[in-house]
Amino acid sequence: MNFVLTAPKLRRMLICSAAIIALSHFTAPAMAQEQTKNSANADNNQPAASNLVKSTNINNNLQPIKENGRDIYTAEQFTRFAPQNALDMADQIPGFSIKDISNERGLGSASQNVLINGKRISGKSTDARSILSQIPAKNVIQLEIIEGSTLNIGGLSGQVLNLISAEGQWSGTFDWQGQIRPHRGFMWRDAEVNITGPALGGKLALGINNEAGRRGGVGQEIVTDANDNLILFRDRATNNRFDNPQISMTFNREAGNGNIFNLNASYARFFFRRNQSATLIDNNQIVGEEFPRGGEDEWNSEISTDYEFSLGKGTLKLIGYYRFEHSPSFSSFETRFSDMRPARGSRFERDMDESERIIRAEYRWNKGPNNWQFAGEYAHNFLDSKSRLFTLQPNGQYIGQMLPHPNSRVEENRFNASVNFNRALHPKLNLQVNLAGEFSEISQEGAGGLTRQFWRPKGKITLAYKYSPSTDINFIAERKVGQLDFGDFISSVDVQQNNNNAANPDLVPPQSWLFTIDANQSLGKLGSLNINFNAEKISDIVDQIPIGPNGEAPGNLPRATQYWMGGKASLLLDQLGVRGGKLDLNILLQNSRLRDPLLGNIRQISGNTQTHWFVEFRQDIPNSDWAWGASGELQKTAPYYRLNYTNKDYYSDPFLRAYIEHKDILGLKIRASLMNIANQKEAYRETFYLARRDGPIGRFENGFNKVGLFYRFDISGTF
Repeated sequence: MNFVLTAPKLRRMLICSAAIIALSHFTAPAMAQEQTKNSANADNNQPAASNLVKSTNINNNLQPIKENGRDIYTAEQFTRFAPQNALDMADQIPGFSIKDISNERGLGSASQNVLINGKRISGKSTDARSILSQIPAKNVIQLEIIEGSTLNIGGLSGQVLNLISAEGQWSGTFDWQGQIRPHRGFMWRDAEVNITGPALGGKLALGINNEAGRRGGVGQEIVTDANDNLILFRDRATNNRFDNPQISMTFNREAGNGNIFNLNASYARFFFRRNQSATLIDNNQIVGEEFPRGGEDEWNSEISTDYEFSLGKGTLKLIGYYRFEHSPSFSSFETRFSDMRPARGSRFERDMDESERIIRAEYRWNKGPNNWQFAGEYAHNFLDSKSRLFTLQPNGQYIGQMLPHPNSRVEENRFNASVNFNRALHPKLNLQVNLAGEFSEISQEGAGGLTRQFWRPKGKITLAYKYSPSTDINFIAERKVGQLDFGDFISSVDVQQNNNNAANPDLVPPQSWLFTIDANQSLGKLGSLNINFNAEKISDIVDQIPIGPNGEAPGNLPRATQYWMGGKASLLLDQLGVRGGKLDLNILLQNSRLRDPLLGNIRQISGNTQTHWFVEFRQDIPNSDWAWGASGELQKTAPYYRLNYTNKDYYSDPFLRAYIEHKDILGLKIRASLMNIANQKEAYRETFYLARRDGPIGRFENGFNKVGLFYRFDISGTF
């Protein structure tokens, strides 16, 4: 069905949606909120089950109960949000944000700031948001915000969420999202279903979901010469679509003797297609058409397991991890002319296999006020790549062309050892020290392959200072070793812009010193505030460098620096007369410096975020099942640099949305949203040089992509 969204249709949909929600407000039963009575055990330095805060202490204004340095929220405090799962609760904790999965090398120290019953989330790619979405709200007992450096868990500092949940009986959650976009029609495949319950003496969670997208838009592009004289005009249309179905399983069991077993497994597919078309106009006449295309048909699997048991005076944890990914992809570009000239075109294909295997052991024990952890890890990674290039012939057939190094294999063996020490120096001051080192051997076959070995020290020191009952300050110094993208070692072909990368077997992992001051301030009944300052000095940063007289590839530059400041505020507006109101603010300001490898001038790191702001207002209308809200955000990035090309992406306006939500329509929570109210456009300015950026400019290309106003609705519930 071809559905085109127009303003009258949109108004009718909104009126109908509002009528349905209003009718259900008077007919649907009130949503019941269950509170489990079970208790949960916690890890070292975590509250025991007997210390759980009783539900009679709840505060409907999201004010935490402070106990032993913890900010404790009971499940009932989130009732007004009608949460379906633990994630719905965590997202409403004032001033707290869940960190994304870290791209650190191997398993290493903890990176995600979420614990479940005092334990780290098992697995490397297991996302904290996904795990929280699998836990039904009725199984949640309480949520605790703890200073991470006070825990005997290497790598954690700042605010950490410890979710206390009971196992309960078999139950499930589901979420479905639909969108109606101009030029894209109706999207309905975005859905998630999770079930969890007792099995085999432990807890089993099964999930199936599909993250889907139907995006694109229409736009225009003006091509001018170096003097801004018009060369060509493009009328463009873009249709990008992807589906990422996945099935996952987690199982954990704690034996009567305290031994803990975890198992995670997942299998996913990723289907992506990029279809663009552009009509070429010169002197108000159509002279041809262009057809950029691209796609990927990936599958990947992952399995990890760990087992923790008492040994001597401490505990030993053994971890195994395996991931494999197969990702064939293609990109093509074809130009068809309106006159008798034959069409031109190229097609680049690549098959890539990636794998990662890790074994790790962690031994932890406490001796008086000192907490220790020793860890050792071995990892083996490889990437196999096979590439093919085809060009369009006058007879309409694509014929294979020779590539200098079509096949390549990159392989790494890495050993890592670390020691973590944690101690309270004073009732208000806590010290955590993590010292580590890694030895790696990287080898490459094909494209001038060679074998190299590296020794890299790294570590982290954190001082957590409890300035007052409402103020926490963290001082952090960290030595980091970055993660290399093995795809940067091998050559690639850009068939659209002809911006090709040569092979570079000389890449080394970047290293950096990172210094952070992070402060959290409670504003009492008004909410909370977080401010952080960061400075990073990077060596061997990866950027585009010259290869030979005309080529280029990702390579290492000697040094770079970047500085950024972030701020988050959650304001509870009841004290200001807006009952049920909540305002969240988030801002990032960043600057960076490196010396350009071609011109020798100082510029920003290619593509780095410069500024980003986000603001959201929500009001849960008192004594009703209604809520409404609005949000806006805007991001600005530094230009992207190649040796023969620069590109500056930007947005014309902030992205604004507004929504209305009913929390109980036949037991379901339904939200209807208007998206892109300010009609934000994705814009860009590209500069192409005749040779390299130290020479004359060839042309400019200025364009935009118009997404338009679109409509989104979410339905979630439990069973």
